[in-house]
Amino acid sequence: MSAQRRAGPSVTLLVVWAVWGAFSAAALLAARSGPNIPVGQDWRMVSAVTGHEPEAVHWLWHQDGNDRHPAGRAITVAVISAARDFRAASVLAVLGLVALSGLLIRASRRARGGVRLADIFFPAILLQPATRDLAPSVLLMSVIPLALGGIILLAVLSDPTLRTRRWSLLTALSMVTLPLTGLAGILVAAAAAPWMAACGWRHWPPREQGVPTDAGPALLSFIFVAIVVTGMVFSDYDFSGWSDPALDRGRLVLRTGSALAGALGPLAAGRWELVAGILTGLVAATCMVLVVAGHRAHDAERYRTLGLACMLAAGWLAVMMSAWGFAALLLCVVFHVWERYGRPVASVAVQAGLLVAGLAVVPANLEAMRRQRAEVSSAALALARDVAAGLPRDSIAARYQPLLMPGGGAADLAGGIALVSDARIGLLGQLPAGSSGR
Repeated sequence: MSAQRRAGPSVTLLVVWAVWGAFSAAALLAARSGPNIPVGQDWRMVSAVTGHEPEAVHWLWHQDGNDRHPAGRAITVAVISAARDFRAASVLAVLGLVALSGLLIRASRRARGGVRLADIFFPAILLQPATRDLAPSVLLMSVIPLALGGIILLAVLSDPTLRTRRWSLLTALSMVTLPLTGLAGILVAAAAAPWMAACGWRHWPPREQGVPTDAGPALLSFIFVAIVVTGMVFSDYDFSGWSDPALDRGRLVLRTGSALAGALGPLAAGRWELVAGILTGLVAATCMVLVVAGHRAHDAERYRTLGLACMLAAGWLAVMMSAWGFAALLLCVVFHVWERYGRPVASVAVQAGLLVAGLAVVPANLEAMRRQRAEVSSAALALARDVAAGLPRDSIAARYQPLLMPGGGAADLAGGIALVSDARIGLLGQLPAGSSGR
């Protein structure tokens, strides 16, 4: 009887996964709520989703400000087109964050041989309500490089020398795809490359039993491919809009600090100086712990410390590019570093502090999201009534431009509404064909 009890799941394990399930369910419900209409930057996807983009390859490769993200655009268009629902991009993004938080809980459990309540930190930070206030397409294109970086982090934790074909392939594909997800993805791939190169050099020729004979050359080849892909991204890049961050330290500090605090939502963003200062100190202390651990480590564990150091650098560089999602991943790296190499008392204190911070901001973030959703829902109900009444497209565009295309023009919005309406997608697809007002 006692042996059977010991074999069963612990209360802590059930609590951790129950909280993960609650965060996941709430995030998915929020992603699925609201009307099926394009909002904000979703309109940039409309021509491709409705099949009216004459040069699809050029559109995928088009430079958007300082970024190029053909992989993100392709996945976003494919998801929306398949589902005939603009909200599908949010759902896929949330599913990626749900999976990543669950896998990080699993990795933490394996590292220590059991779960702790502190592991609730992963869903608390990755599934914060504040992360779902973006337009669906923007959210998905932000989560894609984050998920790829998360795969590399999981590889570092699970297979620090990339001995297995599974983790080698997942890491290699992530490295090659990251440059196609924007500047933050390029920086993450560049920061992770030294660890992957060290693993490739270790396995060329193979020194361990069970390692595939082609492991070393394959890993190094994929790094070369990632470099080539990065070169393609910058082949005809327009640098005219760039300003050197090194010449504007105030802007760089503001951007980095705001992105760091953004991981905890609008409440922390309003006090970004304090929050960013605390988190920067924590990251600096984590670097010191890693340096000491790397000096003492041997064999495979030394590769793990190198990989974690690379992921710390990757997260920090991405945060400097205002990639808010990587601030959350950066804190996940910090959590695992203290889990593996911190002194017991310090480790518990850091993890508990991260957990408390992640949970403390949830009520304020929920309230902020509730207020925003209430405003959008009220406007969406009015839009639904006008659509049902057969209001012309031009009138819809003029009346609802602040909701549907903030910062855009009514004429551009009217053209987009025509495409969505003719394609019969979502609420705007219920407008009468060819309805226009003059």
